[in-house]
Amino acid sequence: KKFKALDSLDLSRNFLTTFPVIDKNKDLRQLVLSENNLTLERLKLKPNESLQALFLRKNKIKVLPSEIGKLEGLRKLSLNLNEITTLEDGIARLQKLEELSLYQNKLTAIPKICYQLPGLKVIDLYYNQIQRIDEEISNLKSLEILYLANNRIHTLPDNIGDLRNLGELYLHHNHISHLPASVSQLSTLRVLRINDNSFSDFPDPILSLRNLENL
Repeated sequence: KKFKALDSLDLSRNFLTTFPVIDKNKDLRQLVLSENNLTLERLKLKPNESLQALFLRKNKIKVLPSEIGKLEGLRKLSLNLNEITTLEDGIARLQKLEELSLYQNKLTAIPKICYQLPGLKVIDLYYNQIQRIDEEISNLKSLEILYLANNRIHTLPDNIGDLRNLGELYLHHNHISHLPASVSQLSTLRVLRINDNSFSDFPDPILSLRNLENL
């Protein structure tokens, strides 16, 4: 608490099992707790609007608790390489969140709570066990990059074209056999990766993507 001007704290690669007490560090903007032994069970936090980036990569987290929602200033949250199956409802308080990374966890669907975070610009869900994408994804009007490669997805929702700000869409290594017609409405799309799927014919909606640079 004596480090009044602390802006960034990196405690990676230790053996932490307890989330550090940061409520005295009013200027703390970035907290890195990667590669520890955190589970976030029985987590207790005080409301915090100053912390903007939290990195919890490669811990032992199975459930992201509602307490994280008290960090209302978060813009970036990284949870890669954990064992997460659930995000609790309190996460909806993170209305300023722009980047959410859940690379290589154990999700079977995009958590419903994500659809209540309209400020999201980037979602990384590589290497999970996701089987479906709900139509509520159209709520994410600010979404610019969507990483869904290496999952178990068979179909995309018919309203995927409502993501008008989407610039990059990564769907490779899934089980997709066709693209819905609304894909043609993704007018800002620059990158589309759909290799290693189940297409038997060229998906015609792609032909309308005039800004596409990388296919």
